[in-house]
Amino acid sequence: MIRCTIISQDQIKKKMIETFLKENIQEFEINEFLMTRQYDIYFIEIKCQDDLQKYMNIKRNLDTLIYMIGPENFEILQKSLCYQINLYFKSHQLENELYFYKDVVLKQIQEHFRYYIYQKGSMKVKIRLSDIFYIESLRHQIIIHSINGEMHERKNLKELMKEISEVGFIQVHKSFVVNKRKIKSYNAKEIYLNNGEVIPLGRMYKETIHELNQ
Repeated sequence: MIRCTIISQDQIKKKMIETFLKENIQEFEINEFLMTRQYDIYFIEIKCQDDLQKYMNIKRNLDTLIYMIGPENFEILQKSLCYQINLYFKSHQLENELYFYKDVVLKQIQEHFRYYIYQKGSMKVKIRLSDIFYIESLRHQIIIHSINGEMHERKNLKELMKEISEVGFIQVHKSFVVNKRKIKSYNAKEIYLNNGEVIPLGRMYKETIHELNQ
C-alpha cells in the first residue's frame, strides 16, 4: 500500500489530488500528516518562501516522492527546486497540471513503488522493488537482498531482468543485478551501495554502469 499525505488547508485542492490518485493508482491510502510518521508521497502546498519550512519537517528517504504546490512566483519556484522535489504544480492551475503531467507522475510512482511477487513453493510475498538493494545469482536460484533481509527463489537472472529491467535495475556482473537508486559510488572493479555492501563490477558490464552518468 502506497502511503500518501497532503499538507494543505485547502479542502478543494485536497479533493483534486485525492480524485487524481483514485483514478490512477490502485493501492494507496491518504493519511493525515503527522510529523512523527514517514509517507511515500507528499503533496505540500506553499504560499510563500517561509512555508518551505514544511519541507524541512517531513521524514523522507531516497524513494520518497515530493510534489510541491505553490504560486506562480519565480523566486519561490527556484527555491523549491533546490530541495530536489519531483514536480512543482502552480496552485491556480493544479487540476489542469495534475493531468497534464499525469504520465510523468505515474512513471515516477511506478519506478518507486512497483512490487515484485516473490514465490517459494505455495507462498507468495509482495516485495517493493525500491526496498531491494541487489539480486545475486547462485547456482540455480536467485538471492534477493532487501531491507528486510535475504529471500531465495528458484529462478535465473535472465528471467528476472525481463520483469524488472525497466524499473531501475541494471545487470553489473554475470551474477549480480543492482538497484540503480541504491548505488553510492563505483570504480573500475566494484560498486558501493548505500547500505555499505560492495558488489563486483564485471568487465563486460562497465559500459552499462558508465551510462548512469550520461
